[in-house]
Amino acid sequence: MPVPTAIFEDNDRAAHAIYRYACTQASAKRFSLRPYQYQNPKETAWWIIPSDKWPAYRFSKLFIDRYELDPDYLFAGFYVEKGLDDELEGLVKSTQILRPNWYWHNFLDEAEKGKLDKPLQEMLEESGCPVFGWIDFTGAFGLQRDDLVELSIRSPDLRFEVVSKGNNILSPLNLSTDMRDLANRLRTLEKQKEFCRGWVNLLIGIRLRYGNDEEGTWSASDIWSKVLQPWLDWVH
Repeated sequence: MPVPTAIFEDNDRAAHAIYRYACTQASAKRFSLRPYQYQNPKETAWWIIPSDKWPAYRFSKLFIDRYELDPDYLFAGFYVEKGLDDELEGLVKSTQILRPNWYWHNFLDEAEKGKLDKPLQEMLEESGCPVFGWIDFTGAFGLQRDDLVELSIRSPDLRFEVVSKGNNILSPLNLSTDMRDLANRLRTLEKQKEFCRGWVNLLIGIRLRYGNDEEGTWSASDIWSKVLQPWLDWVH
């Protein structure tokens, strides 16, 4: 599948254009736009969040970011976070503790029931691009990531292909066959204290090349309708 080129040369322009377009759609009125790092708007991740509350760890969200392993690519899609175990209460910020109201729990439930197949299928069909799943893990007090797994979906059966294997705590995810299986394996990992004490970022999205008005073909409306809109019912 060829990789399309966006008309945006950085994350700041892309995020604001997409958000402005989204605000014209009745389904997106409840969202706010936030950068991860205000001081570096062109490079940082931007999140479209279903709330004006901050920090927004507990919410599922839409994201626009630079693909970490190749800075020539924009990475956009759906984002979920798993917080830290409540045994760390008092040792870390209270907003980082995984609570019952975090979307992470809903994500696992819905993935296990096959409900996330619908947005995955729609993203794959509408974009005409491979869909990538990115799962990274960092220990409770870690300054650097401890493990990473990257998966891809390229066919209508939504079967996973491994792009980058985990070589530490996430290694069981290397064998994930589809979204249901991934959720089951994450459930199993939740029985391990080390996993519960750590932070997980889970991203599902597509990659686009950065470009400009002359060479790009994907506008804000394309990214919104083909990549982000399919996930609206799961952003809470």
